Order: sequence, then C-alpha cells, then structure tokens
Amino acid sequence: MKKSCISILFIMMFVVTYAQEGSTAWGDGKITLVNGITLKGKISVAHEFSQDLVLVHREGKWETYASHQVNYFEFWDQKQGGLRKFFALPHQDKEGSPGKAFFELLTDGENLTLLARRTIEEIQPVKLRSKLKQDLLSEAPVSVPLKENTEQWYRFLKIVKDDSKLKAFEVKIFESLYFIDALGRLRRYTYDHSRKLLSTNYTKFEKKLFYELTLDKKLEIQEYIKDHKFDIKHKKDLIQVIDYYNRIKAFDNGLSQEKIF
Repeated sequence: MKKSCISILFIMMFVVTYAQEGSTAWGDGKITLVNGITLKGKISVAHEFSQDLVLVHREGKWETYASHQVNYFEFWDQKQGGLRKFFALPHQDKEGSPGKAFFELLTDGENLTLLARRTIEEIQPVKLRSKLKQDLLSEAPVSVPLKENTEQWYRFLKIVKDDSKLKAFEVKIFESLYFIDALGRLRRYTYDHSRKLLSTNYTKFEKKLFYELTLDKKLEIQEYIKDHKFDIKHKKDLIQVIDYYNRIKAFDNGLSQEKIF
C-alpha cells in the first residue's frame, strides 16, 4: 500500500511538472481512442514513466489518457530523429489482472514483430544534500541519469519542486521485449530476474524462443548472425536479424514484406 501511494504521488507530481521542462519533452503526433476519435497535438513521452498514461497538449489544455482508453498513438521524437509508434494491447499485470498496456513498435513484418514495453519497477524517495538542493532549486524539475544503466535498465533521479520545496525520487525502469509471432500471439523475450538472483540489473533472455520462432530459417539466421557478428541480446542487432528473417520469408512466398501494424 505504501509503495502504491508513493507511485501515485510520483505520477501526479511528474504530470504536473512535466510540461515545465520545455518543448524537448514533447513531440508532434496523434492519438486514436477506442471510440475511433483521433486527436492531434503535442504528445508527451511521460507514458514511459507513468504506468500506461499518455499526455496530450492541444488547444491550449492538458488531456491525460490511460491505456484502456487508447488504441494507438504516435509522435515525432526529435532526439531519436524518427517517428515512434505505440499500441495499447491486451496484457495482464503482475497480479494477473487483465487489462491493456502500451507497447512500442520496434519492427514488424508478416511473420515476426518486435515490441517493447517499459515499466516502473521501483520508486524510492531519497534525501538531497544541502548543497545539491541549493544548486537545483532554480533548475527543478530535472531528471538526472544514474550509473549502471543498460539497454534493458534505466535508473534516474527525478527532482521536482512542490511549494518551493524540492522532492527527489530514484526511479528504476525496465524495458521488456516481446515478439508477435505469425499466429498473432504475444511472446515475451526478456525478463527481470534481479530480485530472484539478488543481483542488480540482471536480465534473462529467452534466446530459445527466438530460435523456435525462426526455426524454419535456422541455418540462414545463424549464418547471418555469424557473418555480421550480431548478438541478439542487443536490441539493435535483434531488430536487424528480425528484419532479415521477414525479408527472406517474404521472398520465399513471392510477396513484398507485409506489416502487421
């Protein structure tokens, strides 16, 4: 219950302060709701830190939507220099309750698609040293990346100002990767095993699942990975291999590569 209250407090403070951080926190885009209505405006990346919430700024006002209200949204990410696409798909939470969650589309094809889902694993309030408080008082809100970040894990210090007082939280985010196979099933590729193994930032990769899904092109895939020195534990390499698999499957079928989404 205590953790839940902290999470809700953090989310609300994050939403209130996020707009104050400047235009870099936003991207031009659109959102399609479950009722079929499409809205255009500035789309916030706050969903990555707010447990399936997406923020829209249009017509001079704020609007917040939860994943169960949304089918799809996209925005132009200036930092990445590309269009990012997100889908709200059926998904069970950690307690097994059914619902919907946001997944980012990384690459897709008729036979294999790769998605990413980011979740807040921990939010811990932390104390700031007096000197650091003074330095940050005029700059808050601010996010400070912490050490030991990896492709799957991202830790940062979130500092916000509430009634002229600084409050700080250490936030730990995990990115899970999922496949959608040729039958449309959502299959999980990465798992957080940190707590189970009492280790920091440990990720389990289901490499057997990947080779199961590409079994019909096993030799071609193995040769492609070897020739290009790819490691499918790295997201960029995995995307390249999946794109190659979809291309050779499309070639076999005599079809141009089709997209699931």
